[in-house]
Amino acid sequence: MATNQDETPSPERIAAFQALVDRVQIRDVQLVRSMCTAEPTFALTHGSSQARPEFSLDFSSQGRILAELSMIMCMVDIDWVAFPTDSDEELLRVEQRYMVTFALEEGDELSEETVDDFARHNATVHAWPFAREAIRSATARMGVPPAVLPLLKPA
Repeated sequence: MATNQDETPSPERIAAFQALVDRVQIRDVQLVRSMCTAEPTFALTHGSSQARPEFSLDFSSQGRILAELSMIMCMVDIDWVAFPTDSDEELLRVEQRYMVTFALEEGDELSEETVDDFARHNATVHAWPFAREAIRSATARMGVPPAVLPLLKPA
């Protein structure tokens, strides 16, 4: 659940989340946006090197209920940015947006908080393998050592 680091989710919040998990089935994961940029000289100066630049990784997700379609649609954004160890100059960037859809069975009305928790925890997990492959492939095609995304660990 989305909570402050020191905050434990309430039993009611956990129960609402679990009730939603029990009502859904994944339908699809689609790449809906992709953008790659590279500093042109980076591949020329670092392409043959096995040294990997430092990188930052950011991801976010949000979900919404499409009641008329009996679905939950989640958008997951994953942004990977590489920079040299001695500078904050951006060398490479790969941005991906995935739409993850879930079939939703009939049941009680869902709160926005529960749907957001679901998007953050479940949709991101389903999009992660696709992003890992896309970022690895994109960086290799940029002429640099392929990037390897870390394991996705629960917050």
